[in-house]
Amino acid sequence: MKPERVAAVKSENRKRVLASGCGAVSTFLADPHQVAHAPARGEPPAPDRLRAALQGAVRAGGTLQRDGGIHAAALTDDERLLFHAEDIGRHNAVDKVVARR
Repeated sequence: MKPERVAAVKSENRKRVLASGCGAVSTFLADPHQVAHAPARGEPPAPDRLRAALQGAVRAGGTLQRDGGIHAAALTDDERLLFHAEDIGRHNAVDKVVARR
């Protein structure tokens, strides 16, 4: 790692952040005001379209409906469900959708 990155993480301005995940995932970040953020790409979908896409992904997921307790990921073009995948691992479900793209 670059020395300046190590120094930023070890600085007194770092902030502990709890992130979502299986169990409590904890990490330390440098001063959050120094972190560069990427601009949003386009407008977010309208709430009714987002709700419809989520409902479509749930309908497409047989394992979720049958057993629950599984992660799902989906890709939409804001009109229709393009790909859907389920897996016990959250990242695996996302990887499956990305691989089909």
